[in-house]
Amino acid sequence: MAGKVTLKEGKKMKKILKWAMWLVLVALLGGSVSAQNSLKGHRGGLQSGISALDKEQMPVKWTAKGKMISETEATVTLTATMGEGWHLYGMNIPADGPEPTKITFSYPKGVKTEGALTADKAPERKTDEMFGSQTEYWSGKVTFTRRLKIDKSLKDVTVKCTVRYMSCNDVTCRPPQTTELEVKIK
Repeated sequence: MAGKVTLKEGKKMKKILKWAMWLVLVALLGGSVSAQNSLKGHRGGLQSGISALDKEQMPVKWTAKGKMISETEATVTLTATMGEGWHLYGMNIPADGPEPTKITFSYPKGVKTEGALTADKAPERKTDEMFGSQTEYWSGKVTFTRRLKIDKSLKDVTVKCTVRYMSCNDVTCRPPQTTELEVKIK
C-alpha cells in the first residue's frame, strides 16, 4: 500500500536524516566533505574526503609501532589519542548506531596473526542520544595490540594497518575516517 513504511524502512530513513543533519552541522562548522562522497560500500554508506587543513584539526591522532618480542613473534600496536571531550566509537555497535571502529592488517606471506586484536582498556558504554542506541566508546587514549607470528626467513617485515573509525563529542561528530599506517617490524 502506498504511504506505509515498514519498521526497517523507518529506521533506515531515521538514520539517513541523522546523517544529513550531521553533514549540515559539519559544513556549518567548517568541516570539508568532498564532492566525491558515495553512498555505497560502508555501513550507513558515507565516504568522505578531508582537506589537509581538517587533518591537522582531527580530534583523533593515530600512531603505530612494531616490535619483535622473540625470534619469530612480534607485536603491532596502534594508539588512538583523542582530543579533550572527543571519543572514538567501539568495535561492537548496533546497526542503528554510529560506524564502529574497524582495524585491518595486511602483511606479506610468512606472517600470520596470533590471537585476537586486544585493547588496553574496555570501552565505556552508554546510550548515545545522537543515535538513540546503546553504544560503546573510548576517550582519552586507547592502544590496540595485534600479535604476529613471523617466519624466520623473513627480514624487514612491513605491516599495513587500516583503521576506519568515527569520533564525536557532546555537540558534533566527524565523518567516518580512514587512516592508513605502515609499520616496520624491528
